[in-house]
Amino acid sequence: MTTIAWDGKTLAADSMMNMAGIPRACTKIWKLPLNRLLGCSGDYQDALAVKEYFLDEGAKKEKPKVRDNFTALLIRPIGVTHGAAIFKLEDNLIPIPIKEKIFAIGSGSDFALAAMRLNCDAAVAVSIAIEFDVYSGGLIDAISLD
Repeated sequence: MTTIAWDGKTLAADSMMNMAGIPRACTKIWKLPLNRLLGCSGDYQDALAVKEYFLDEGAKKEKPKVRDNFTALLIRPIGVTHGAAIFKLEDNLIPIPIKEKIFAIGSGSDFALAAMRLNCDAAVAVSIAIEFDVYSGGLIDAISLD
């Protein structure tokens, strides 16, 4: 599946997807307008549809229909000194506020959360998750708020 981790500054993700049983590289995290960050877990076509929806959010497009295995993190800056607001998105795409300062989604999320609790940054946390989660792999992508 995937591992996506937020450490309060950086959003990091593995880059492995599965096509007909063959691992392939893909991008699972993106920087959006208004300095927002998005990371998606689940079927890749759902991730791309949700990314396009948030890129064109002002166009009043209809929300895409996604499968029930879809999960995403949406990170919104809340000011220079206040950090960021974290929202989890599921198949209905309604933002669920997350109160923790760190968070992770996907099949490797437990490993990533444990690593971040031990003061690892998001990219290191994803690399640790890749070691233990057979559904995460590839190179690690990372992006930060400006």
